[in-house]
Amino acid sequence: MGIKDFFRRKSSLDDRIILRKEDLDGILTQAREENRFSLFEFYTIADTLKRCEKLNDPEQYEFFYDIAEGWDKSCHLSRETGEYINRLMSKQTDSLLAIHRTDLGVLEYNNGIPTNDNLHSIMKDGLINNGHALQGGYQEVPSLSLTTTPLNHLGDVINLVGSYKNNNIVVLLQFPKDLVNNDLSFKNRDGMQKIYKKDGSILYIQPEYILGAIVKNDYGLDEFYSREQLLSVRYRNSR
Repeated sequence: MGIKDFFRRKSSLDDRIILRKEDLDGILTQAREENRFSLFEFYTIADTLKRCEKLNDPEQYEFFYDIAEGWDKSCHLSRETGEYINRLMSKQTDSLLAIHRTDLGVLEYNNGIPTNDNLHSIMKDGLINNGHALQGGYQEVPSLSLTTTPLNHLGDVINLVGSYKNNNIVVLLQFPKDLVNNDLSFKNRDGMQKIYKKDGSILYIQPEYILGAIVKNDYGLDEFYSREQLLSVRYRNSR
């Protein structure tokens, strides 16, 4: 930034915002060099900071900046994965995103795609509502929240990847809003019948509602693989 530009901007913006924006340029540059998605590019955070800047409100700017910075330091999403989820969330008008965290054991890679029999089974046959199974299947209309968590913002992914059961997999799901409430309970029995399939007393979330899975790659970045990608390879022990 040239000296004239600095003083021109300082006349209309508080210097605290200017200094934060200079720090932000460095954060974004480093994230791009590491092929890592930065939370400051998440549309709600970016829009909030722009609004605070426009209003020349440094207190609010610093408040939201500090929150984003805390998330960003824990973010290991690859740039492509972060951008994909960001696009999904910006288009959420008729559906809800959700995640399921689990440890599926050791993964092998086939043509660059992670696989084992457990992961392949989820993508092919669906996800067991294990919360319902642990309760003995007694609930008449068991909520999806027994085994999945609503994804309201990217911070949910960042906080949950690798923080539960030493998990190495986060399954990403999508449910229609005309069938499911914001808390992932069903609006009616029709929703349960469309989303679940039953095997004895065990309920499975149908595979068509599974988008794919987020897996940590060899570079320490959390990478999204679509259900189609994960089904394109077979684990060597799969029949």
